[in-house]
Amino acid sequence: MSTRRKFLLDCSAALAAVTLAPSGLLARPREFEMKERSLDELSFSTFAAQLKTRFRVCVSPARVVELELAEATPQKEYPRQSSQPAPDADNEKFSLFFRGPRNERLEQNMFRFEHDKIGRFDLFIVPILSRDIRYFYYEAVFNRPMRTPPHKTASHRQRRRISK
Repeated sequence: MSTRRKFLLDCSAALAAVTLAPSGLLARPREFEMKERSLDELSFSTFAAQLKTRFRVCVSPARVVELELAEATPQKEYPRQSSQPAPDADNEKFSLFFRGPRNERLEQNMFRFEHDKIGRFDLFIVPILSRDIRYFYYEAVFNRPMRTPPHKTASHRQRRRISK
């Protein structure tokens, strides 16, 4: 009888421990919760809303470096000598500037980035020179066609370009 009683007591204790355990201990790992994102889904405004927040950069399976989004800058349009619009006139153009720890320099390369609000995506970054000796700085440059709503056709874009 004491064996049965001990068994029930042990089972009750185990059930209570699982029930009262913090949900974080039983939750799935972060990599399964994070949404995979394509850069096509991420616009300048998406990144600009995350200024001064941290991104995890997966350098290797065993090495993660945190970078802070220090600046998001839209590219200026420069006056053209020709009356024709530039071939990339309808492109979305901007730069992202990240800063990271001085003791962990990253090379120019494509890396897997993770952000708690944006998700997981691949991004090509280039180290850039800076006078700030506290951090290493990196830049990601975007120059890509704007996403057009499905109801706008190529002929609509041509009319808009000509009417500018």
